[in-house]
Amino acid sequence: MVVKLRRETKGRKGKGVTVVYDLPRNPEFLNQLATELKKACACGGAVGETSVEV
Repeated sequence: MVVKLRRETKGRKGKGVTVVYDLPRNPEFLNQLATELKKACACGGAVGETSVEV
């Protein structure tokens, strides 16, 4: 699987987030991935339709 990353600050009052995008539309997989990334980075995050924000 190819993973695409981008850094965004728009709409977040200057705070940056890393977005992992173009992921498969599988809610179970996305939730599991988000949980693992949040634990590894010791930060919060969010799950979108085909992306994870950390």
